[in-house]
Amino acid sequence: HDEIIGKHVSILLKPVIAQSDEYKQLWAKLNKGENATMEICRVAKSGKEYWFSTSYVPICGDDGQVHKVKVYSYCITAEKQRQLDFEGQVFAINHAQGVIQFDMSGHVLTANQNMLDLTGYTADEVIGKHHSMFVSERFKNSQEYKDFWAKLNRGETDMGVYHRYDKQGKDIYLQASYNPIFGLDGKPEKVVKFATDITKAVLADQAQKVKTREATMIKNALESSSNNLMMADKEGFITYMNPAALELMREASKTFKQLFPHFDAEKLIGQNYDVFHKDPSHQRNLLGNLTGKHQTEIGVGDMFFRLTANPIFDNDGERLGTVIEWVDQTQEKRVENQIREALKLAVDGDVTYRLDTSIAKGSAVETMNSINQLLDIMNDILVNVREAGETINTAAHEISS
Repeated sequence: HDEIIGKHVSILLKPVIAQSDEYKQLWAKLNKGENATMEICRVAKSGKEYWFSTSYVPICGDDGQVHKVKVYSYCITAEKQRQLDFEGQVFAINHAQGVIQFDMSGHVLTANQNMLDLTGYTADEVIGKHHSMFVSERFKNSQEYKDFWAKLNRGETDMGVYHRYDKQGKDIYLQASYNPIFGLDGKPEKVVKFATDITKAVLADQAQKVKTREATMIKNALESSSNNLMMADKEGFITYMNPAALELMREASKTFKQLFPHFDAEKLIGQNYDVFHKDPSHQRNLLGNLTGKHQTEIGVGDMFFRLTANPIFDNDGERLGTVIEWVDQTQEKRVENQIREALKLAVDGDVTYRLDTSIAKGSAVETMNSINQLLDIMNDILVNVREAGETINTAAHEISS
């Protein structure tokens, strides 16, 4: 008591408040005999701050002059703290999210700058307009959209990911919640929507799903293909073989091991494709700098292969790797050699040679049988001609005798 009686009231205030224009205007008003009210922060002896709701009542003497001022205060520190906390939350939400309010019929009441920036509209272009301006015409007329507003009018919150459109008609995706606000009568009087733009994430996810679907389709096509296909990264390490290629490697395994003792068809994934070559550096330089289709034929032991290599590039033109198709030409080469041998002998007059069909499969067997039949016919003709010649010679000899 003794510490404040006779002291200026400013000892209870922070200097910045005591020296403010607002506080000076307050006392100017009181000195005129006018009542005043204000919320003011006072400082206790300990330095702790308290907020008060204060009413100032000037007391005038018989001369009509203000002699003193009565001050009625009650502490509102807790309420002030809650208010500041609430205002801080509102500020944070408005700063971080798009916020828009609708009446219960769906018309826009307010929209913060984040929401306006997100949709591309100005405040004048959306205030008073219906929420349906942000959705497609199909959705606007759907039962789902009617149910959406019916739910909000029942006072139920709706939240999730929403597909909307901006002023230019471009897709936007929002992670949002529609929150009914209730009046004193307990009925919803407006809806507040809090929204976060997730358009980039959704579009990226959609693009990834498309890529995954396409990759699955390609893989399924490769898996079921009868072509022997092998893929390698840009460093030449084998990353994939389809079942047909794996089966070919298994069938040729014995032959490959004669030249490459460590060859294992089951362990090719992860190895470099130079495992098939005696001069790895040449192969790496050739395929590593590949810009277009490259085709070659190689012989491994008694087997023959035609290899077709094509570089793989991404959409930016960056080299990703190489796809290699293996075609087993062993049967073709063996059949070609037999046919070549048969023709050579036939030219020399020997048509007794026959093609060995046991080395062939499929249509090649039919071709070889046809050639063998042709050789049979030629042989029969030659036999007949030979017999006819002998008969003529015998007859001629008898006549001359």
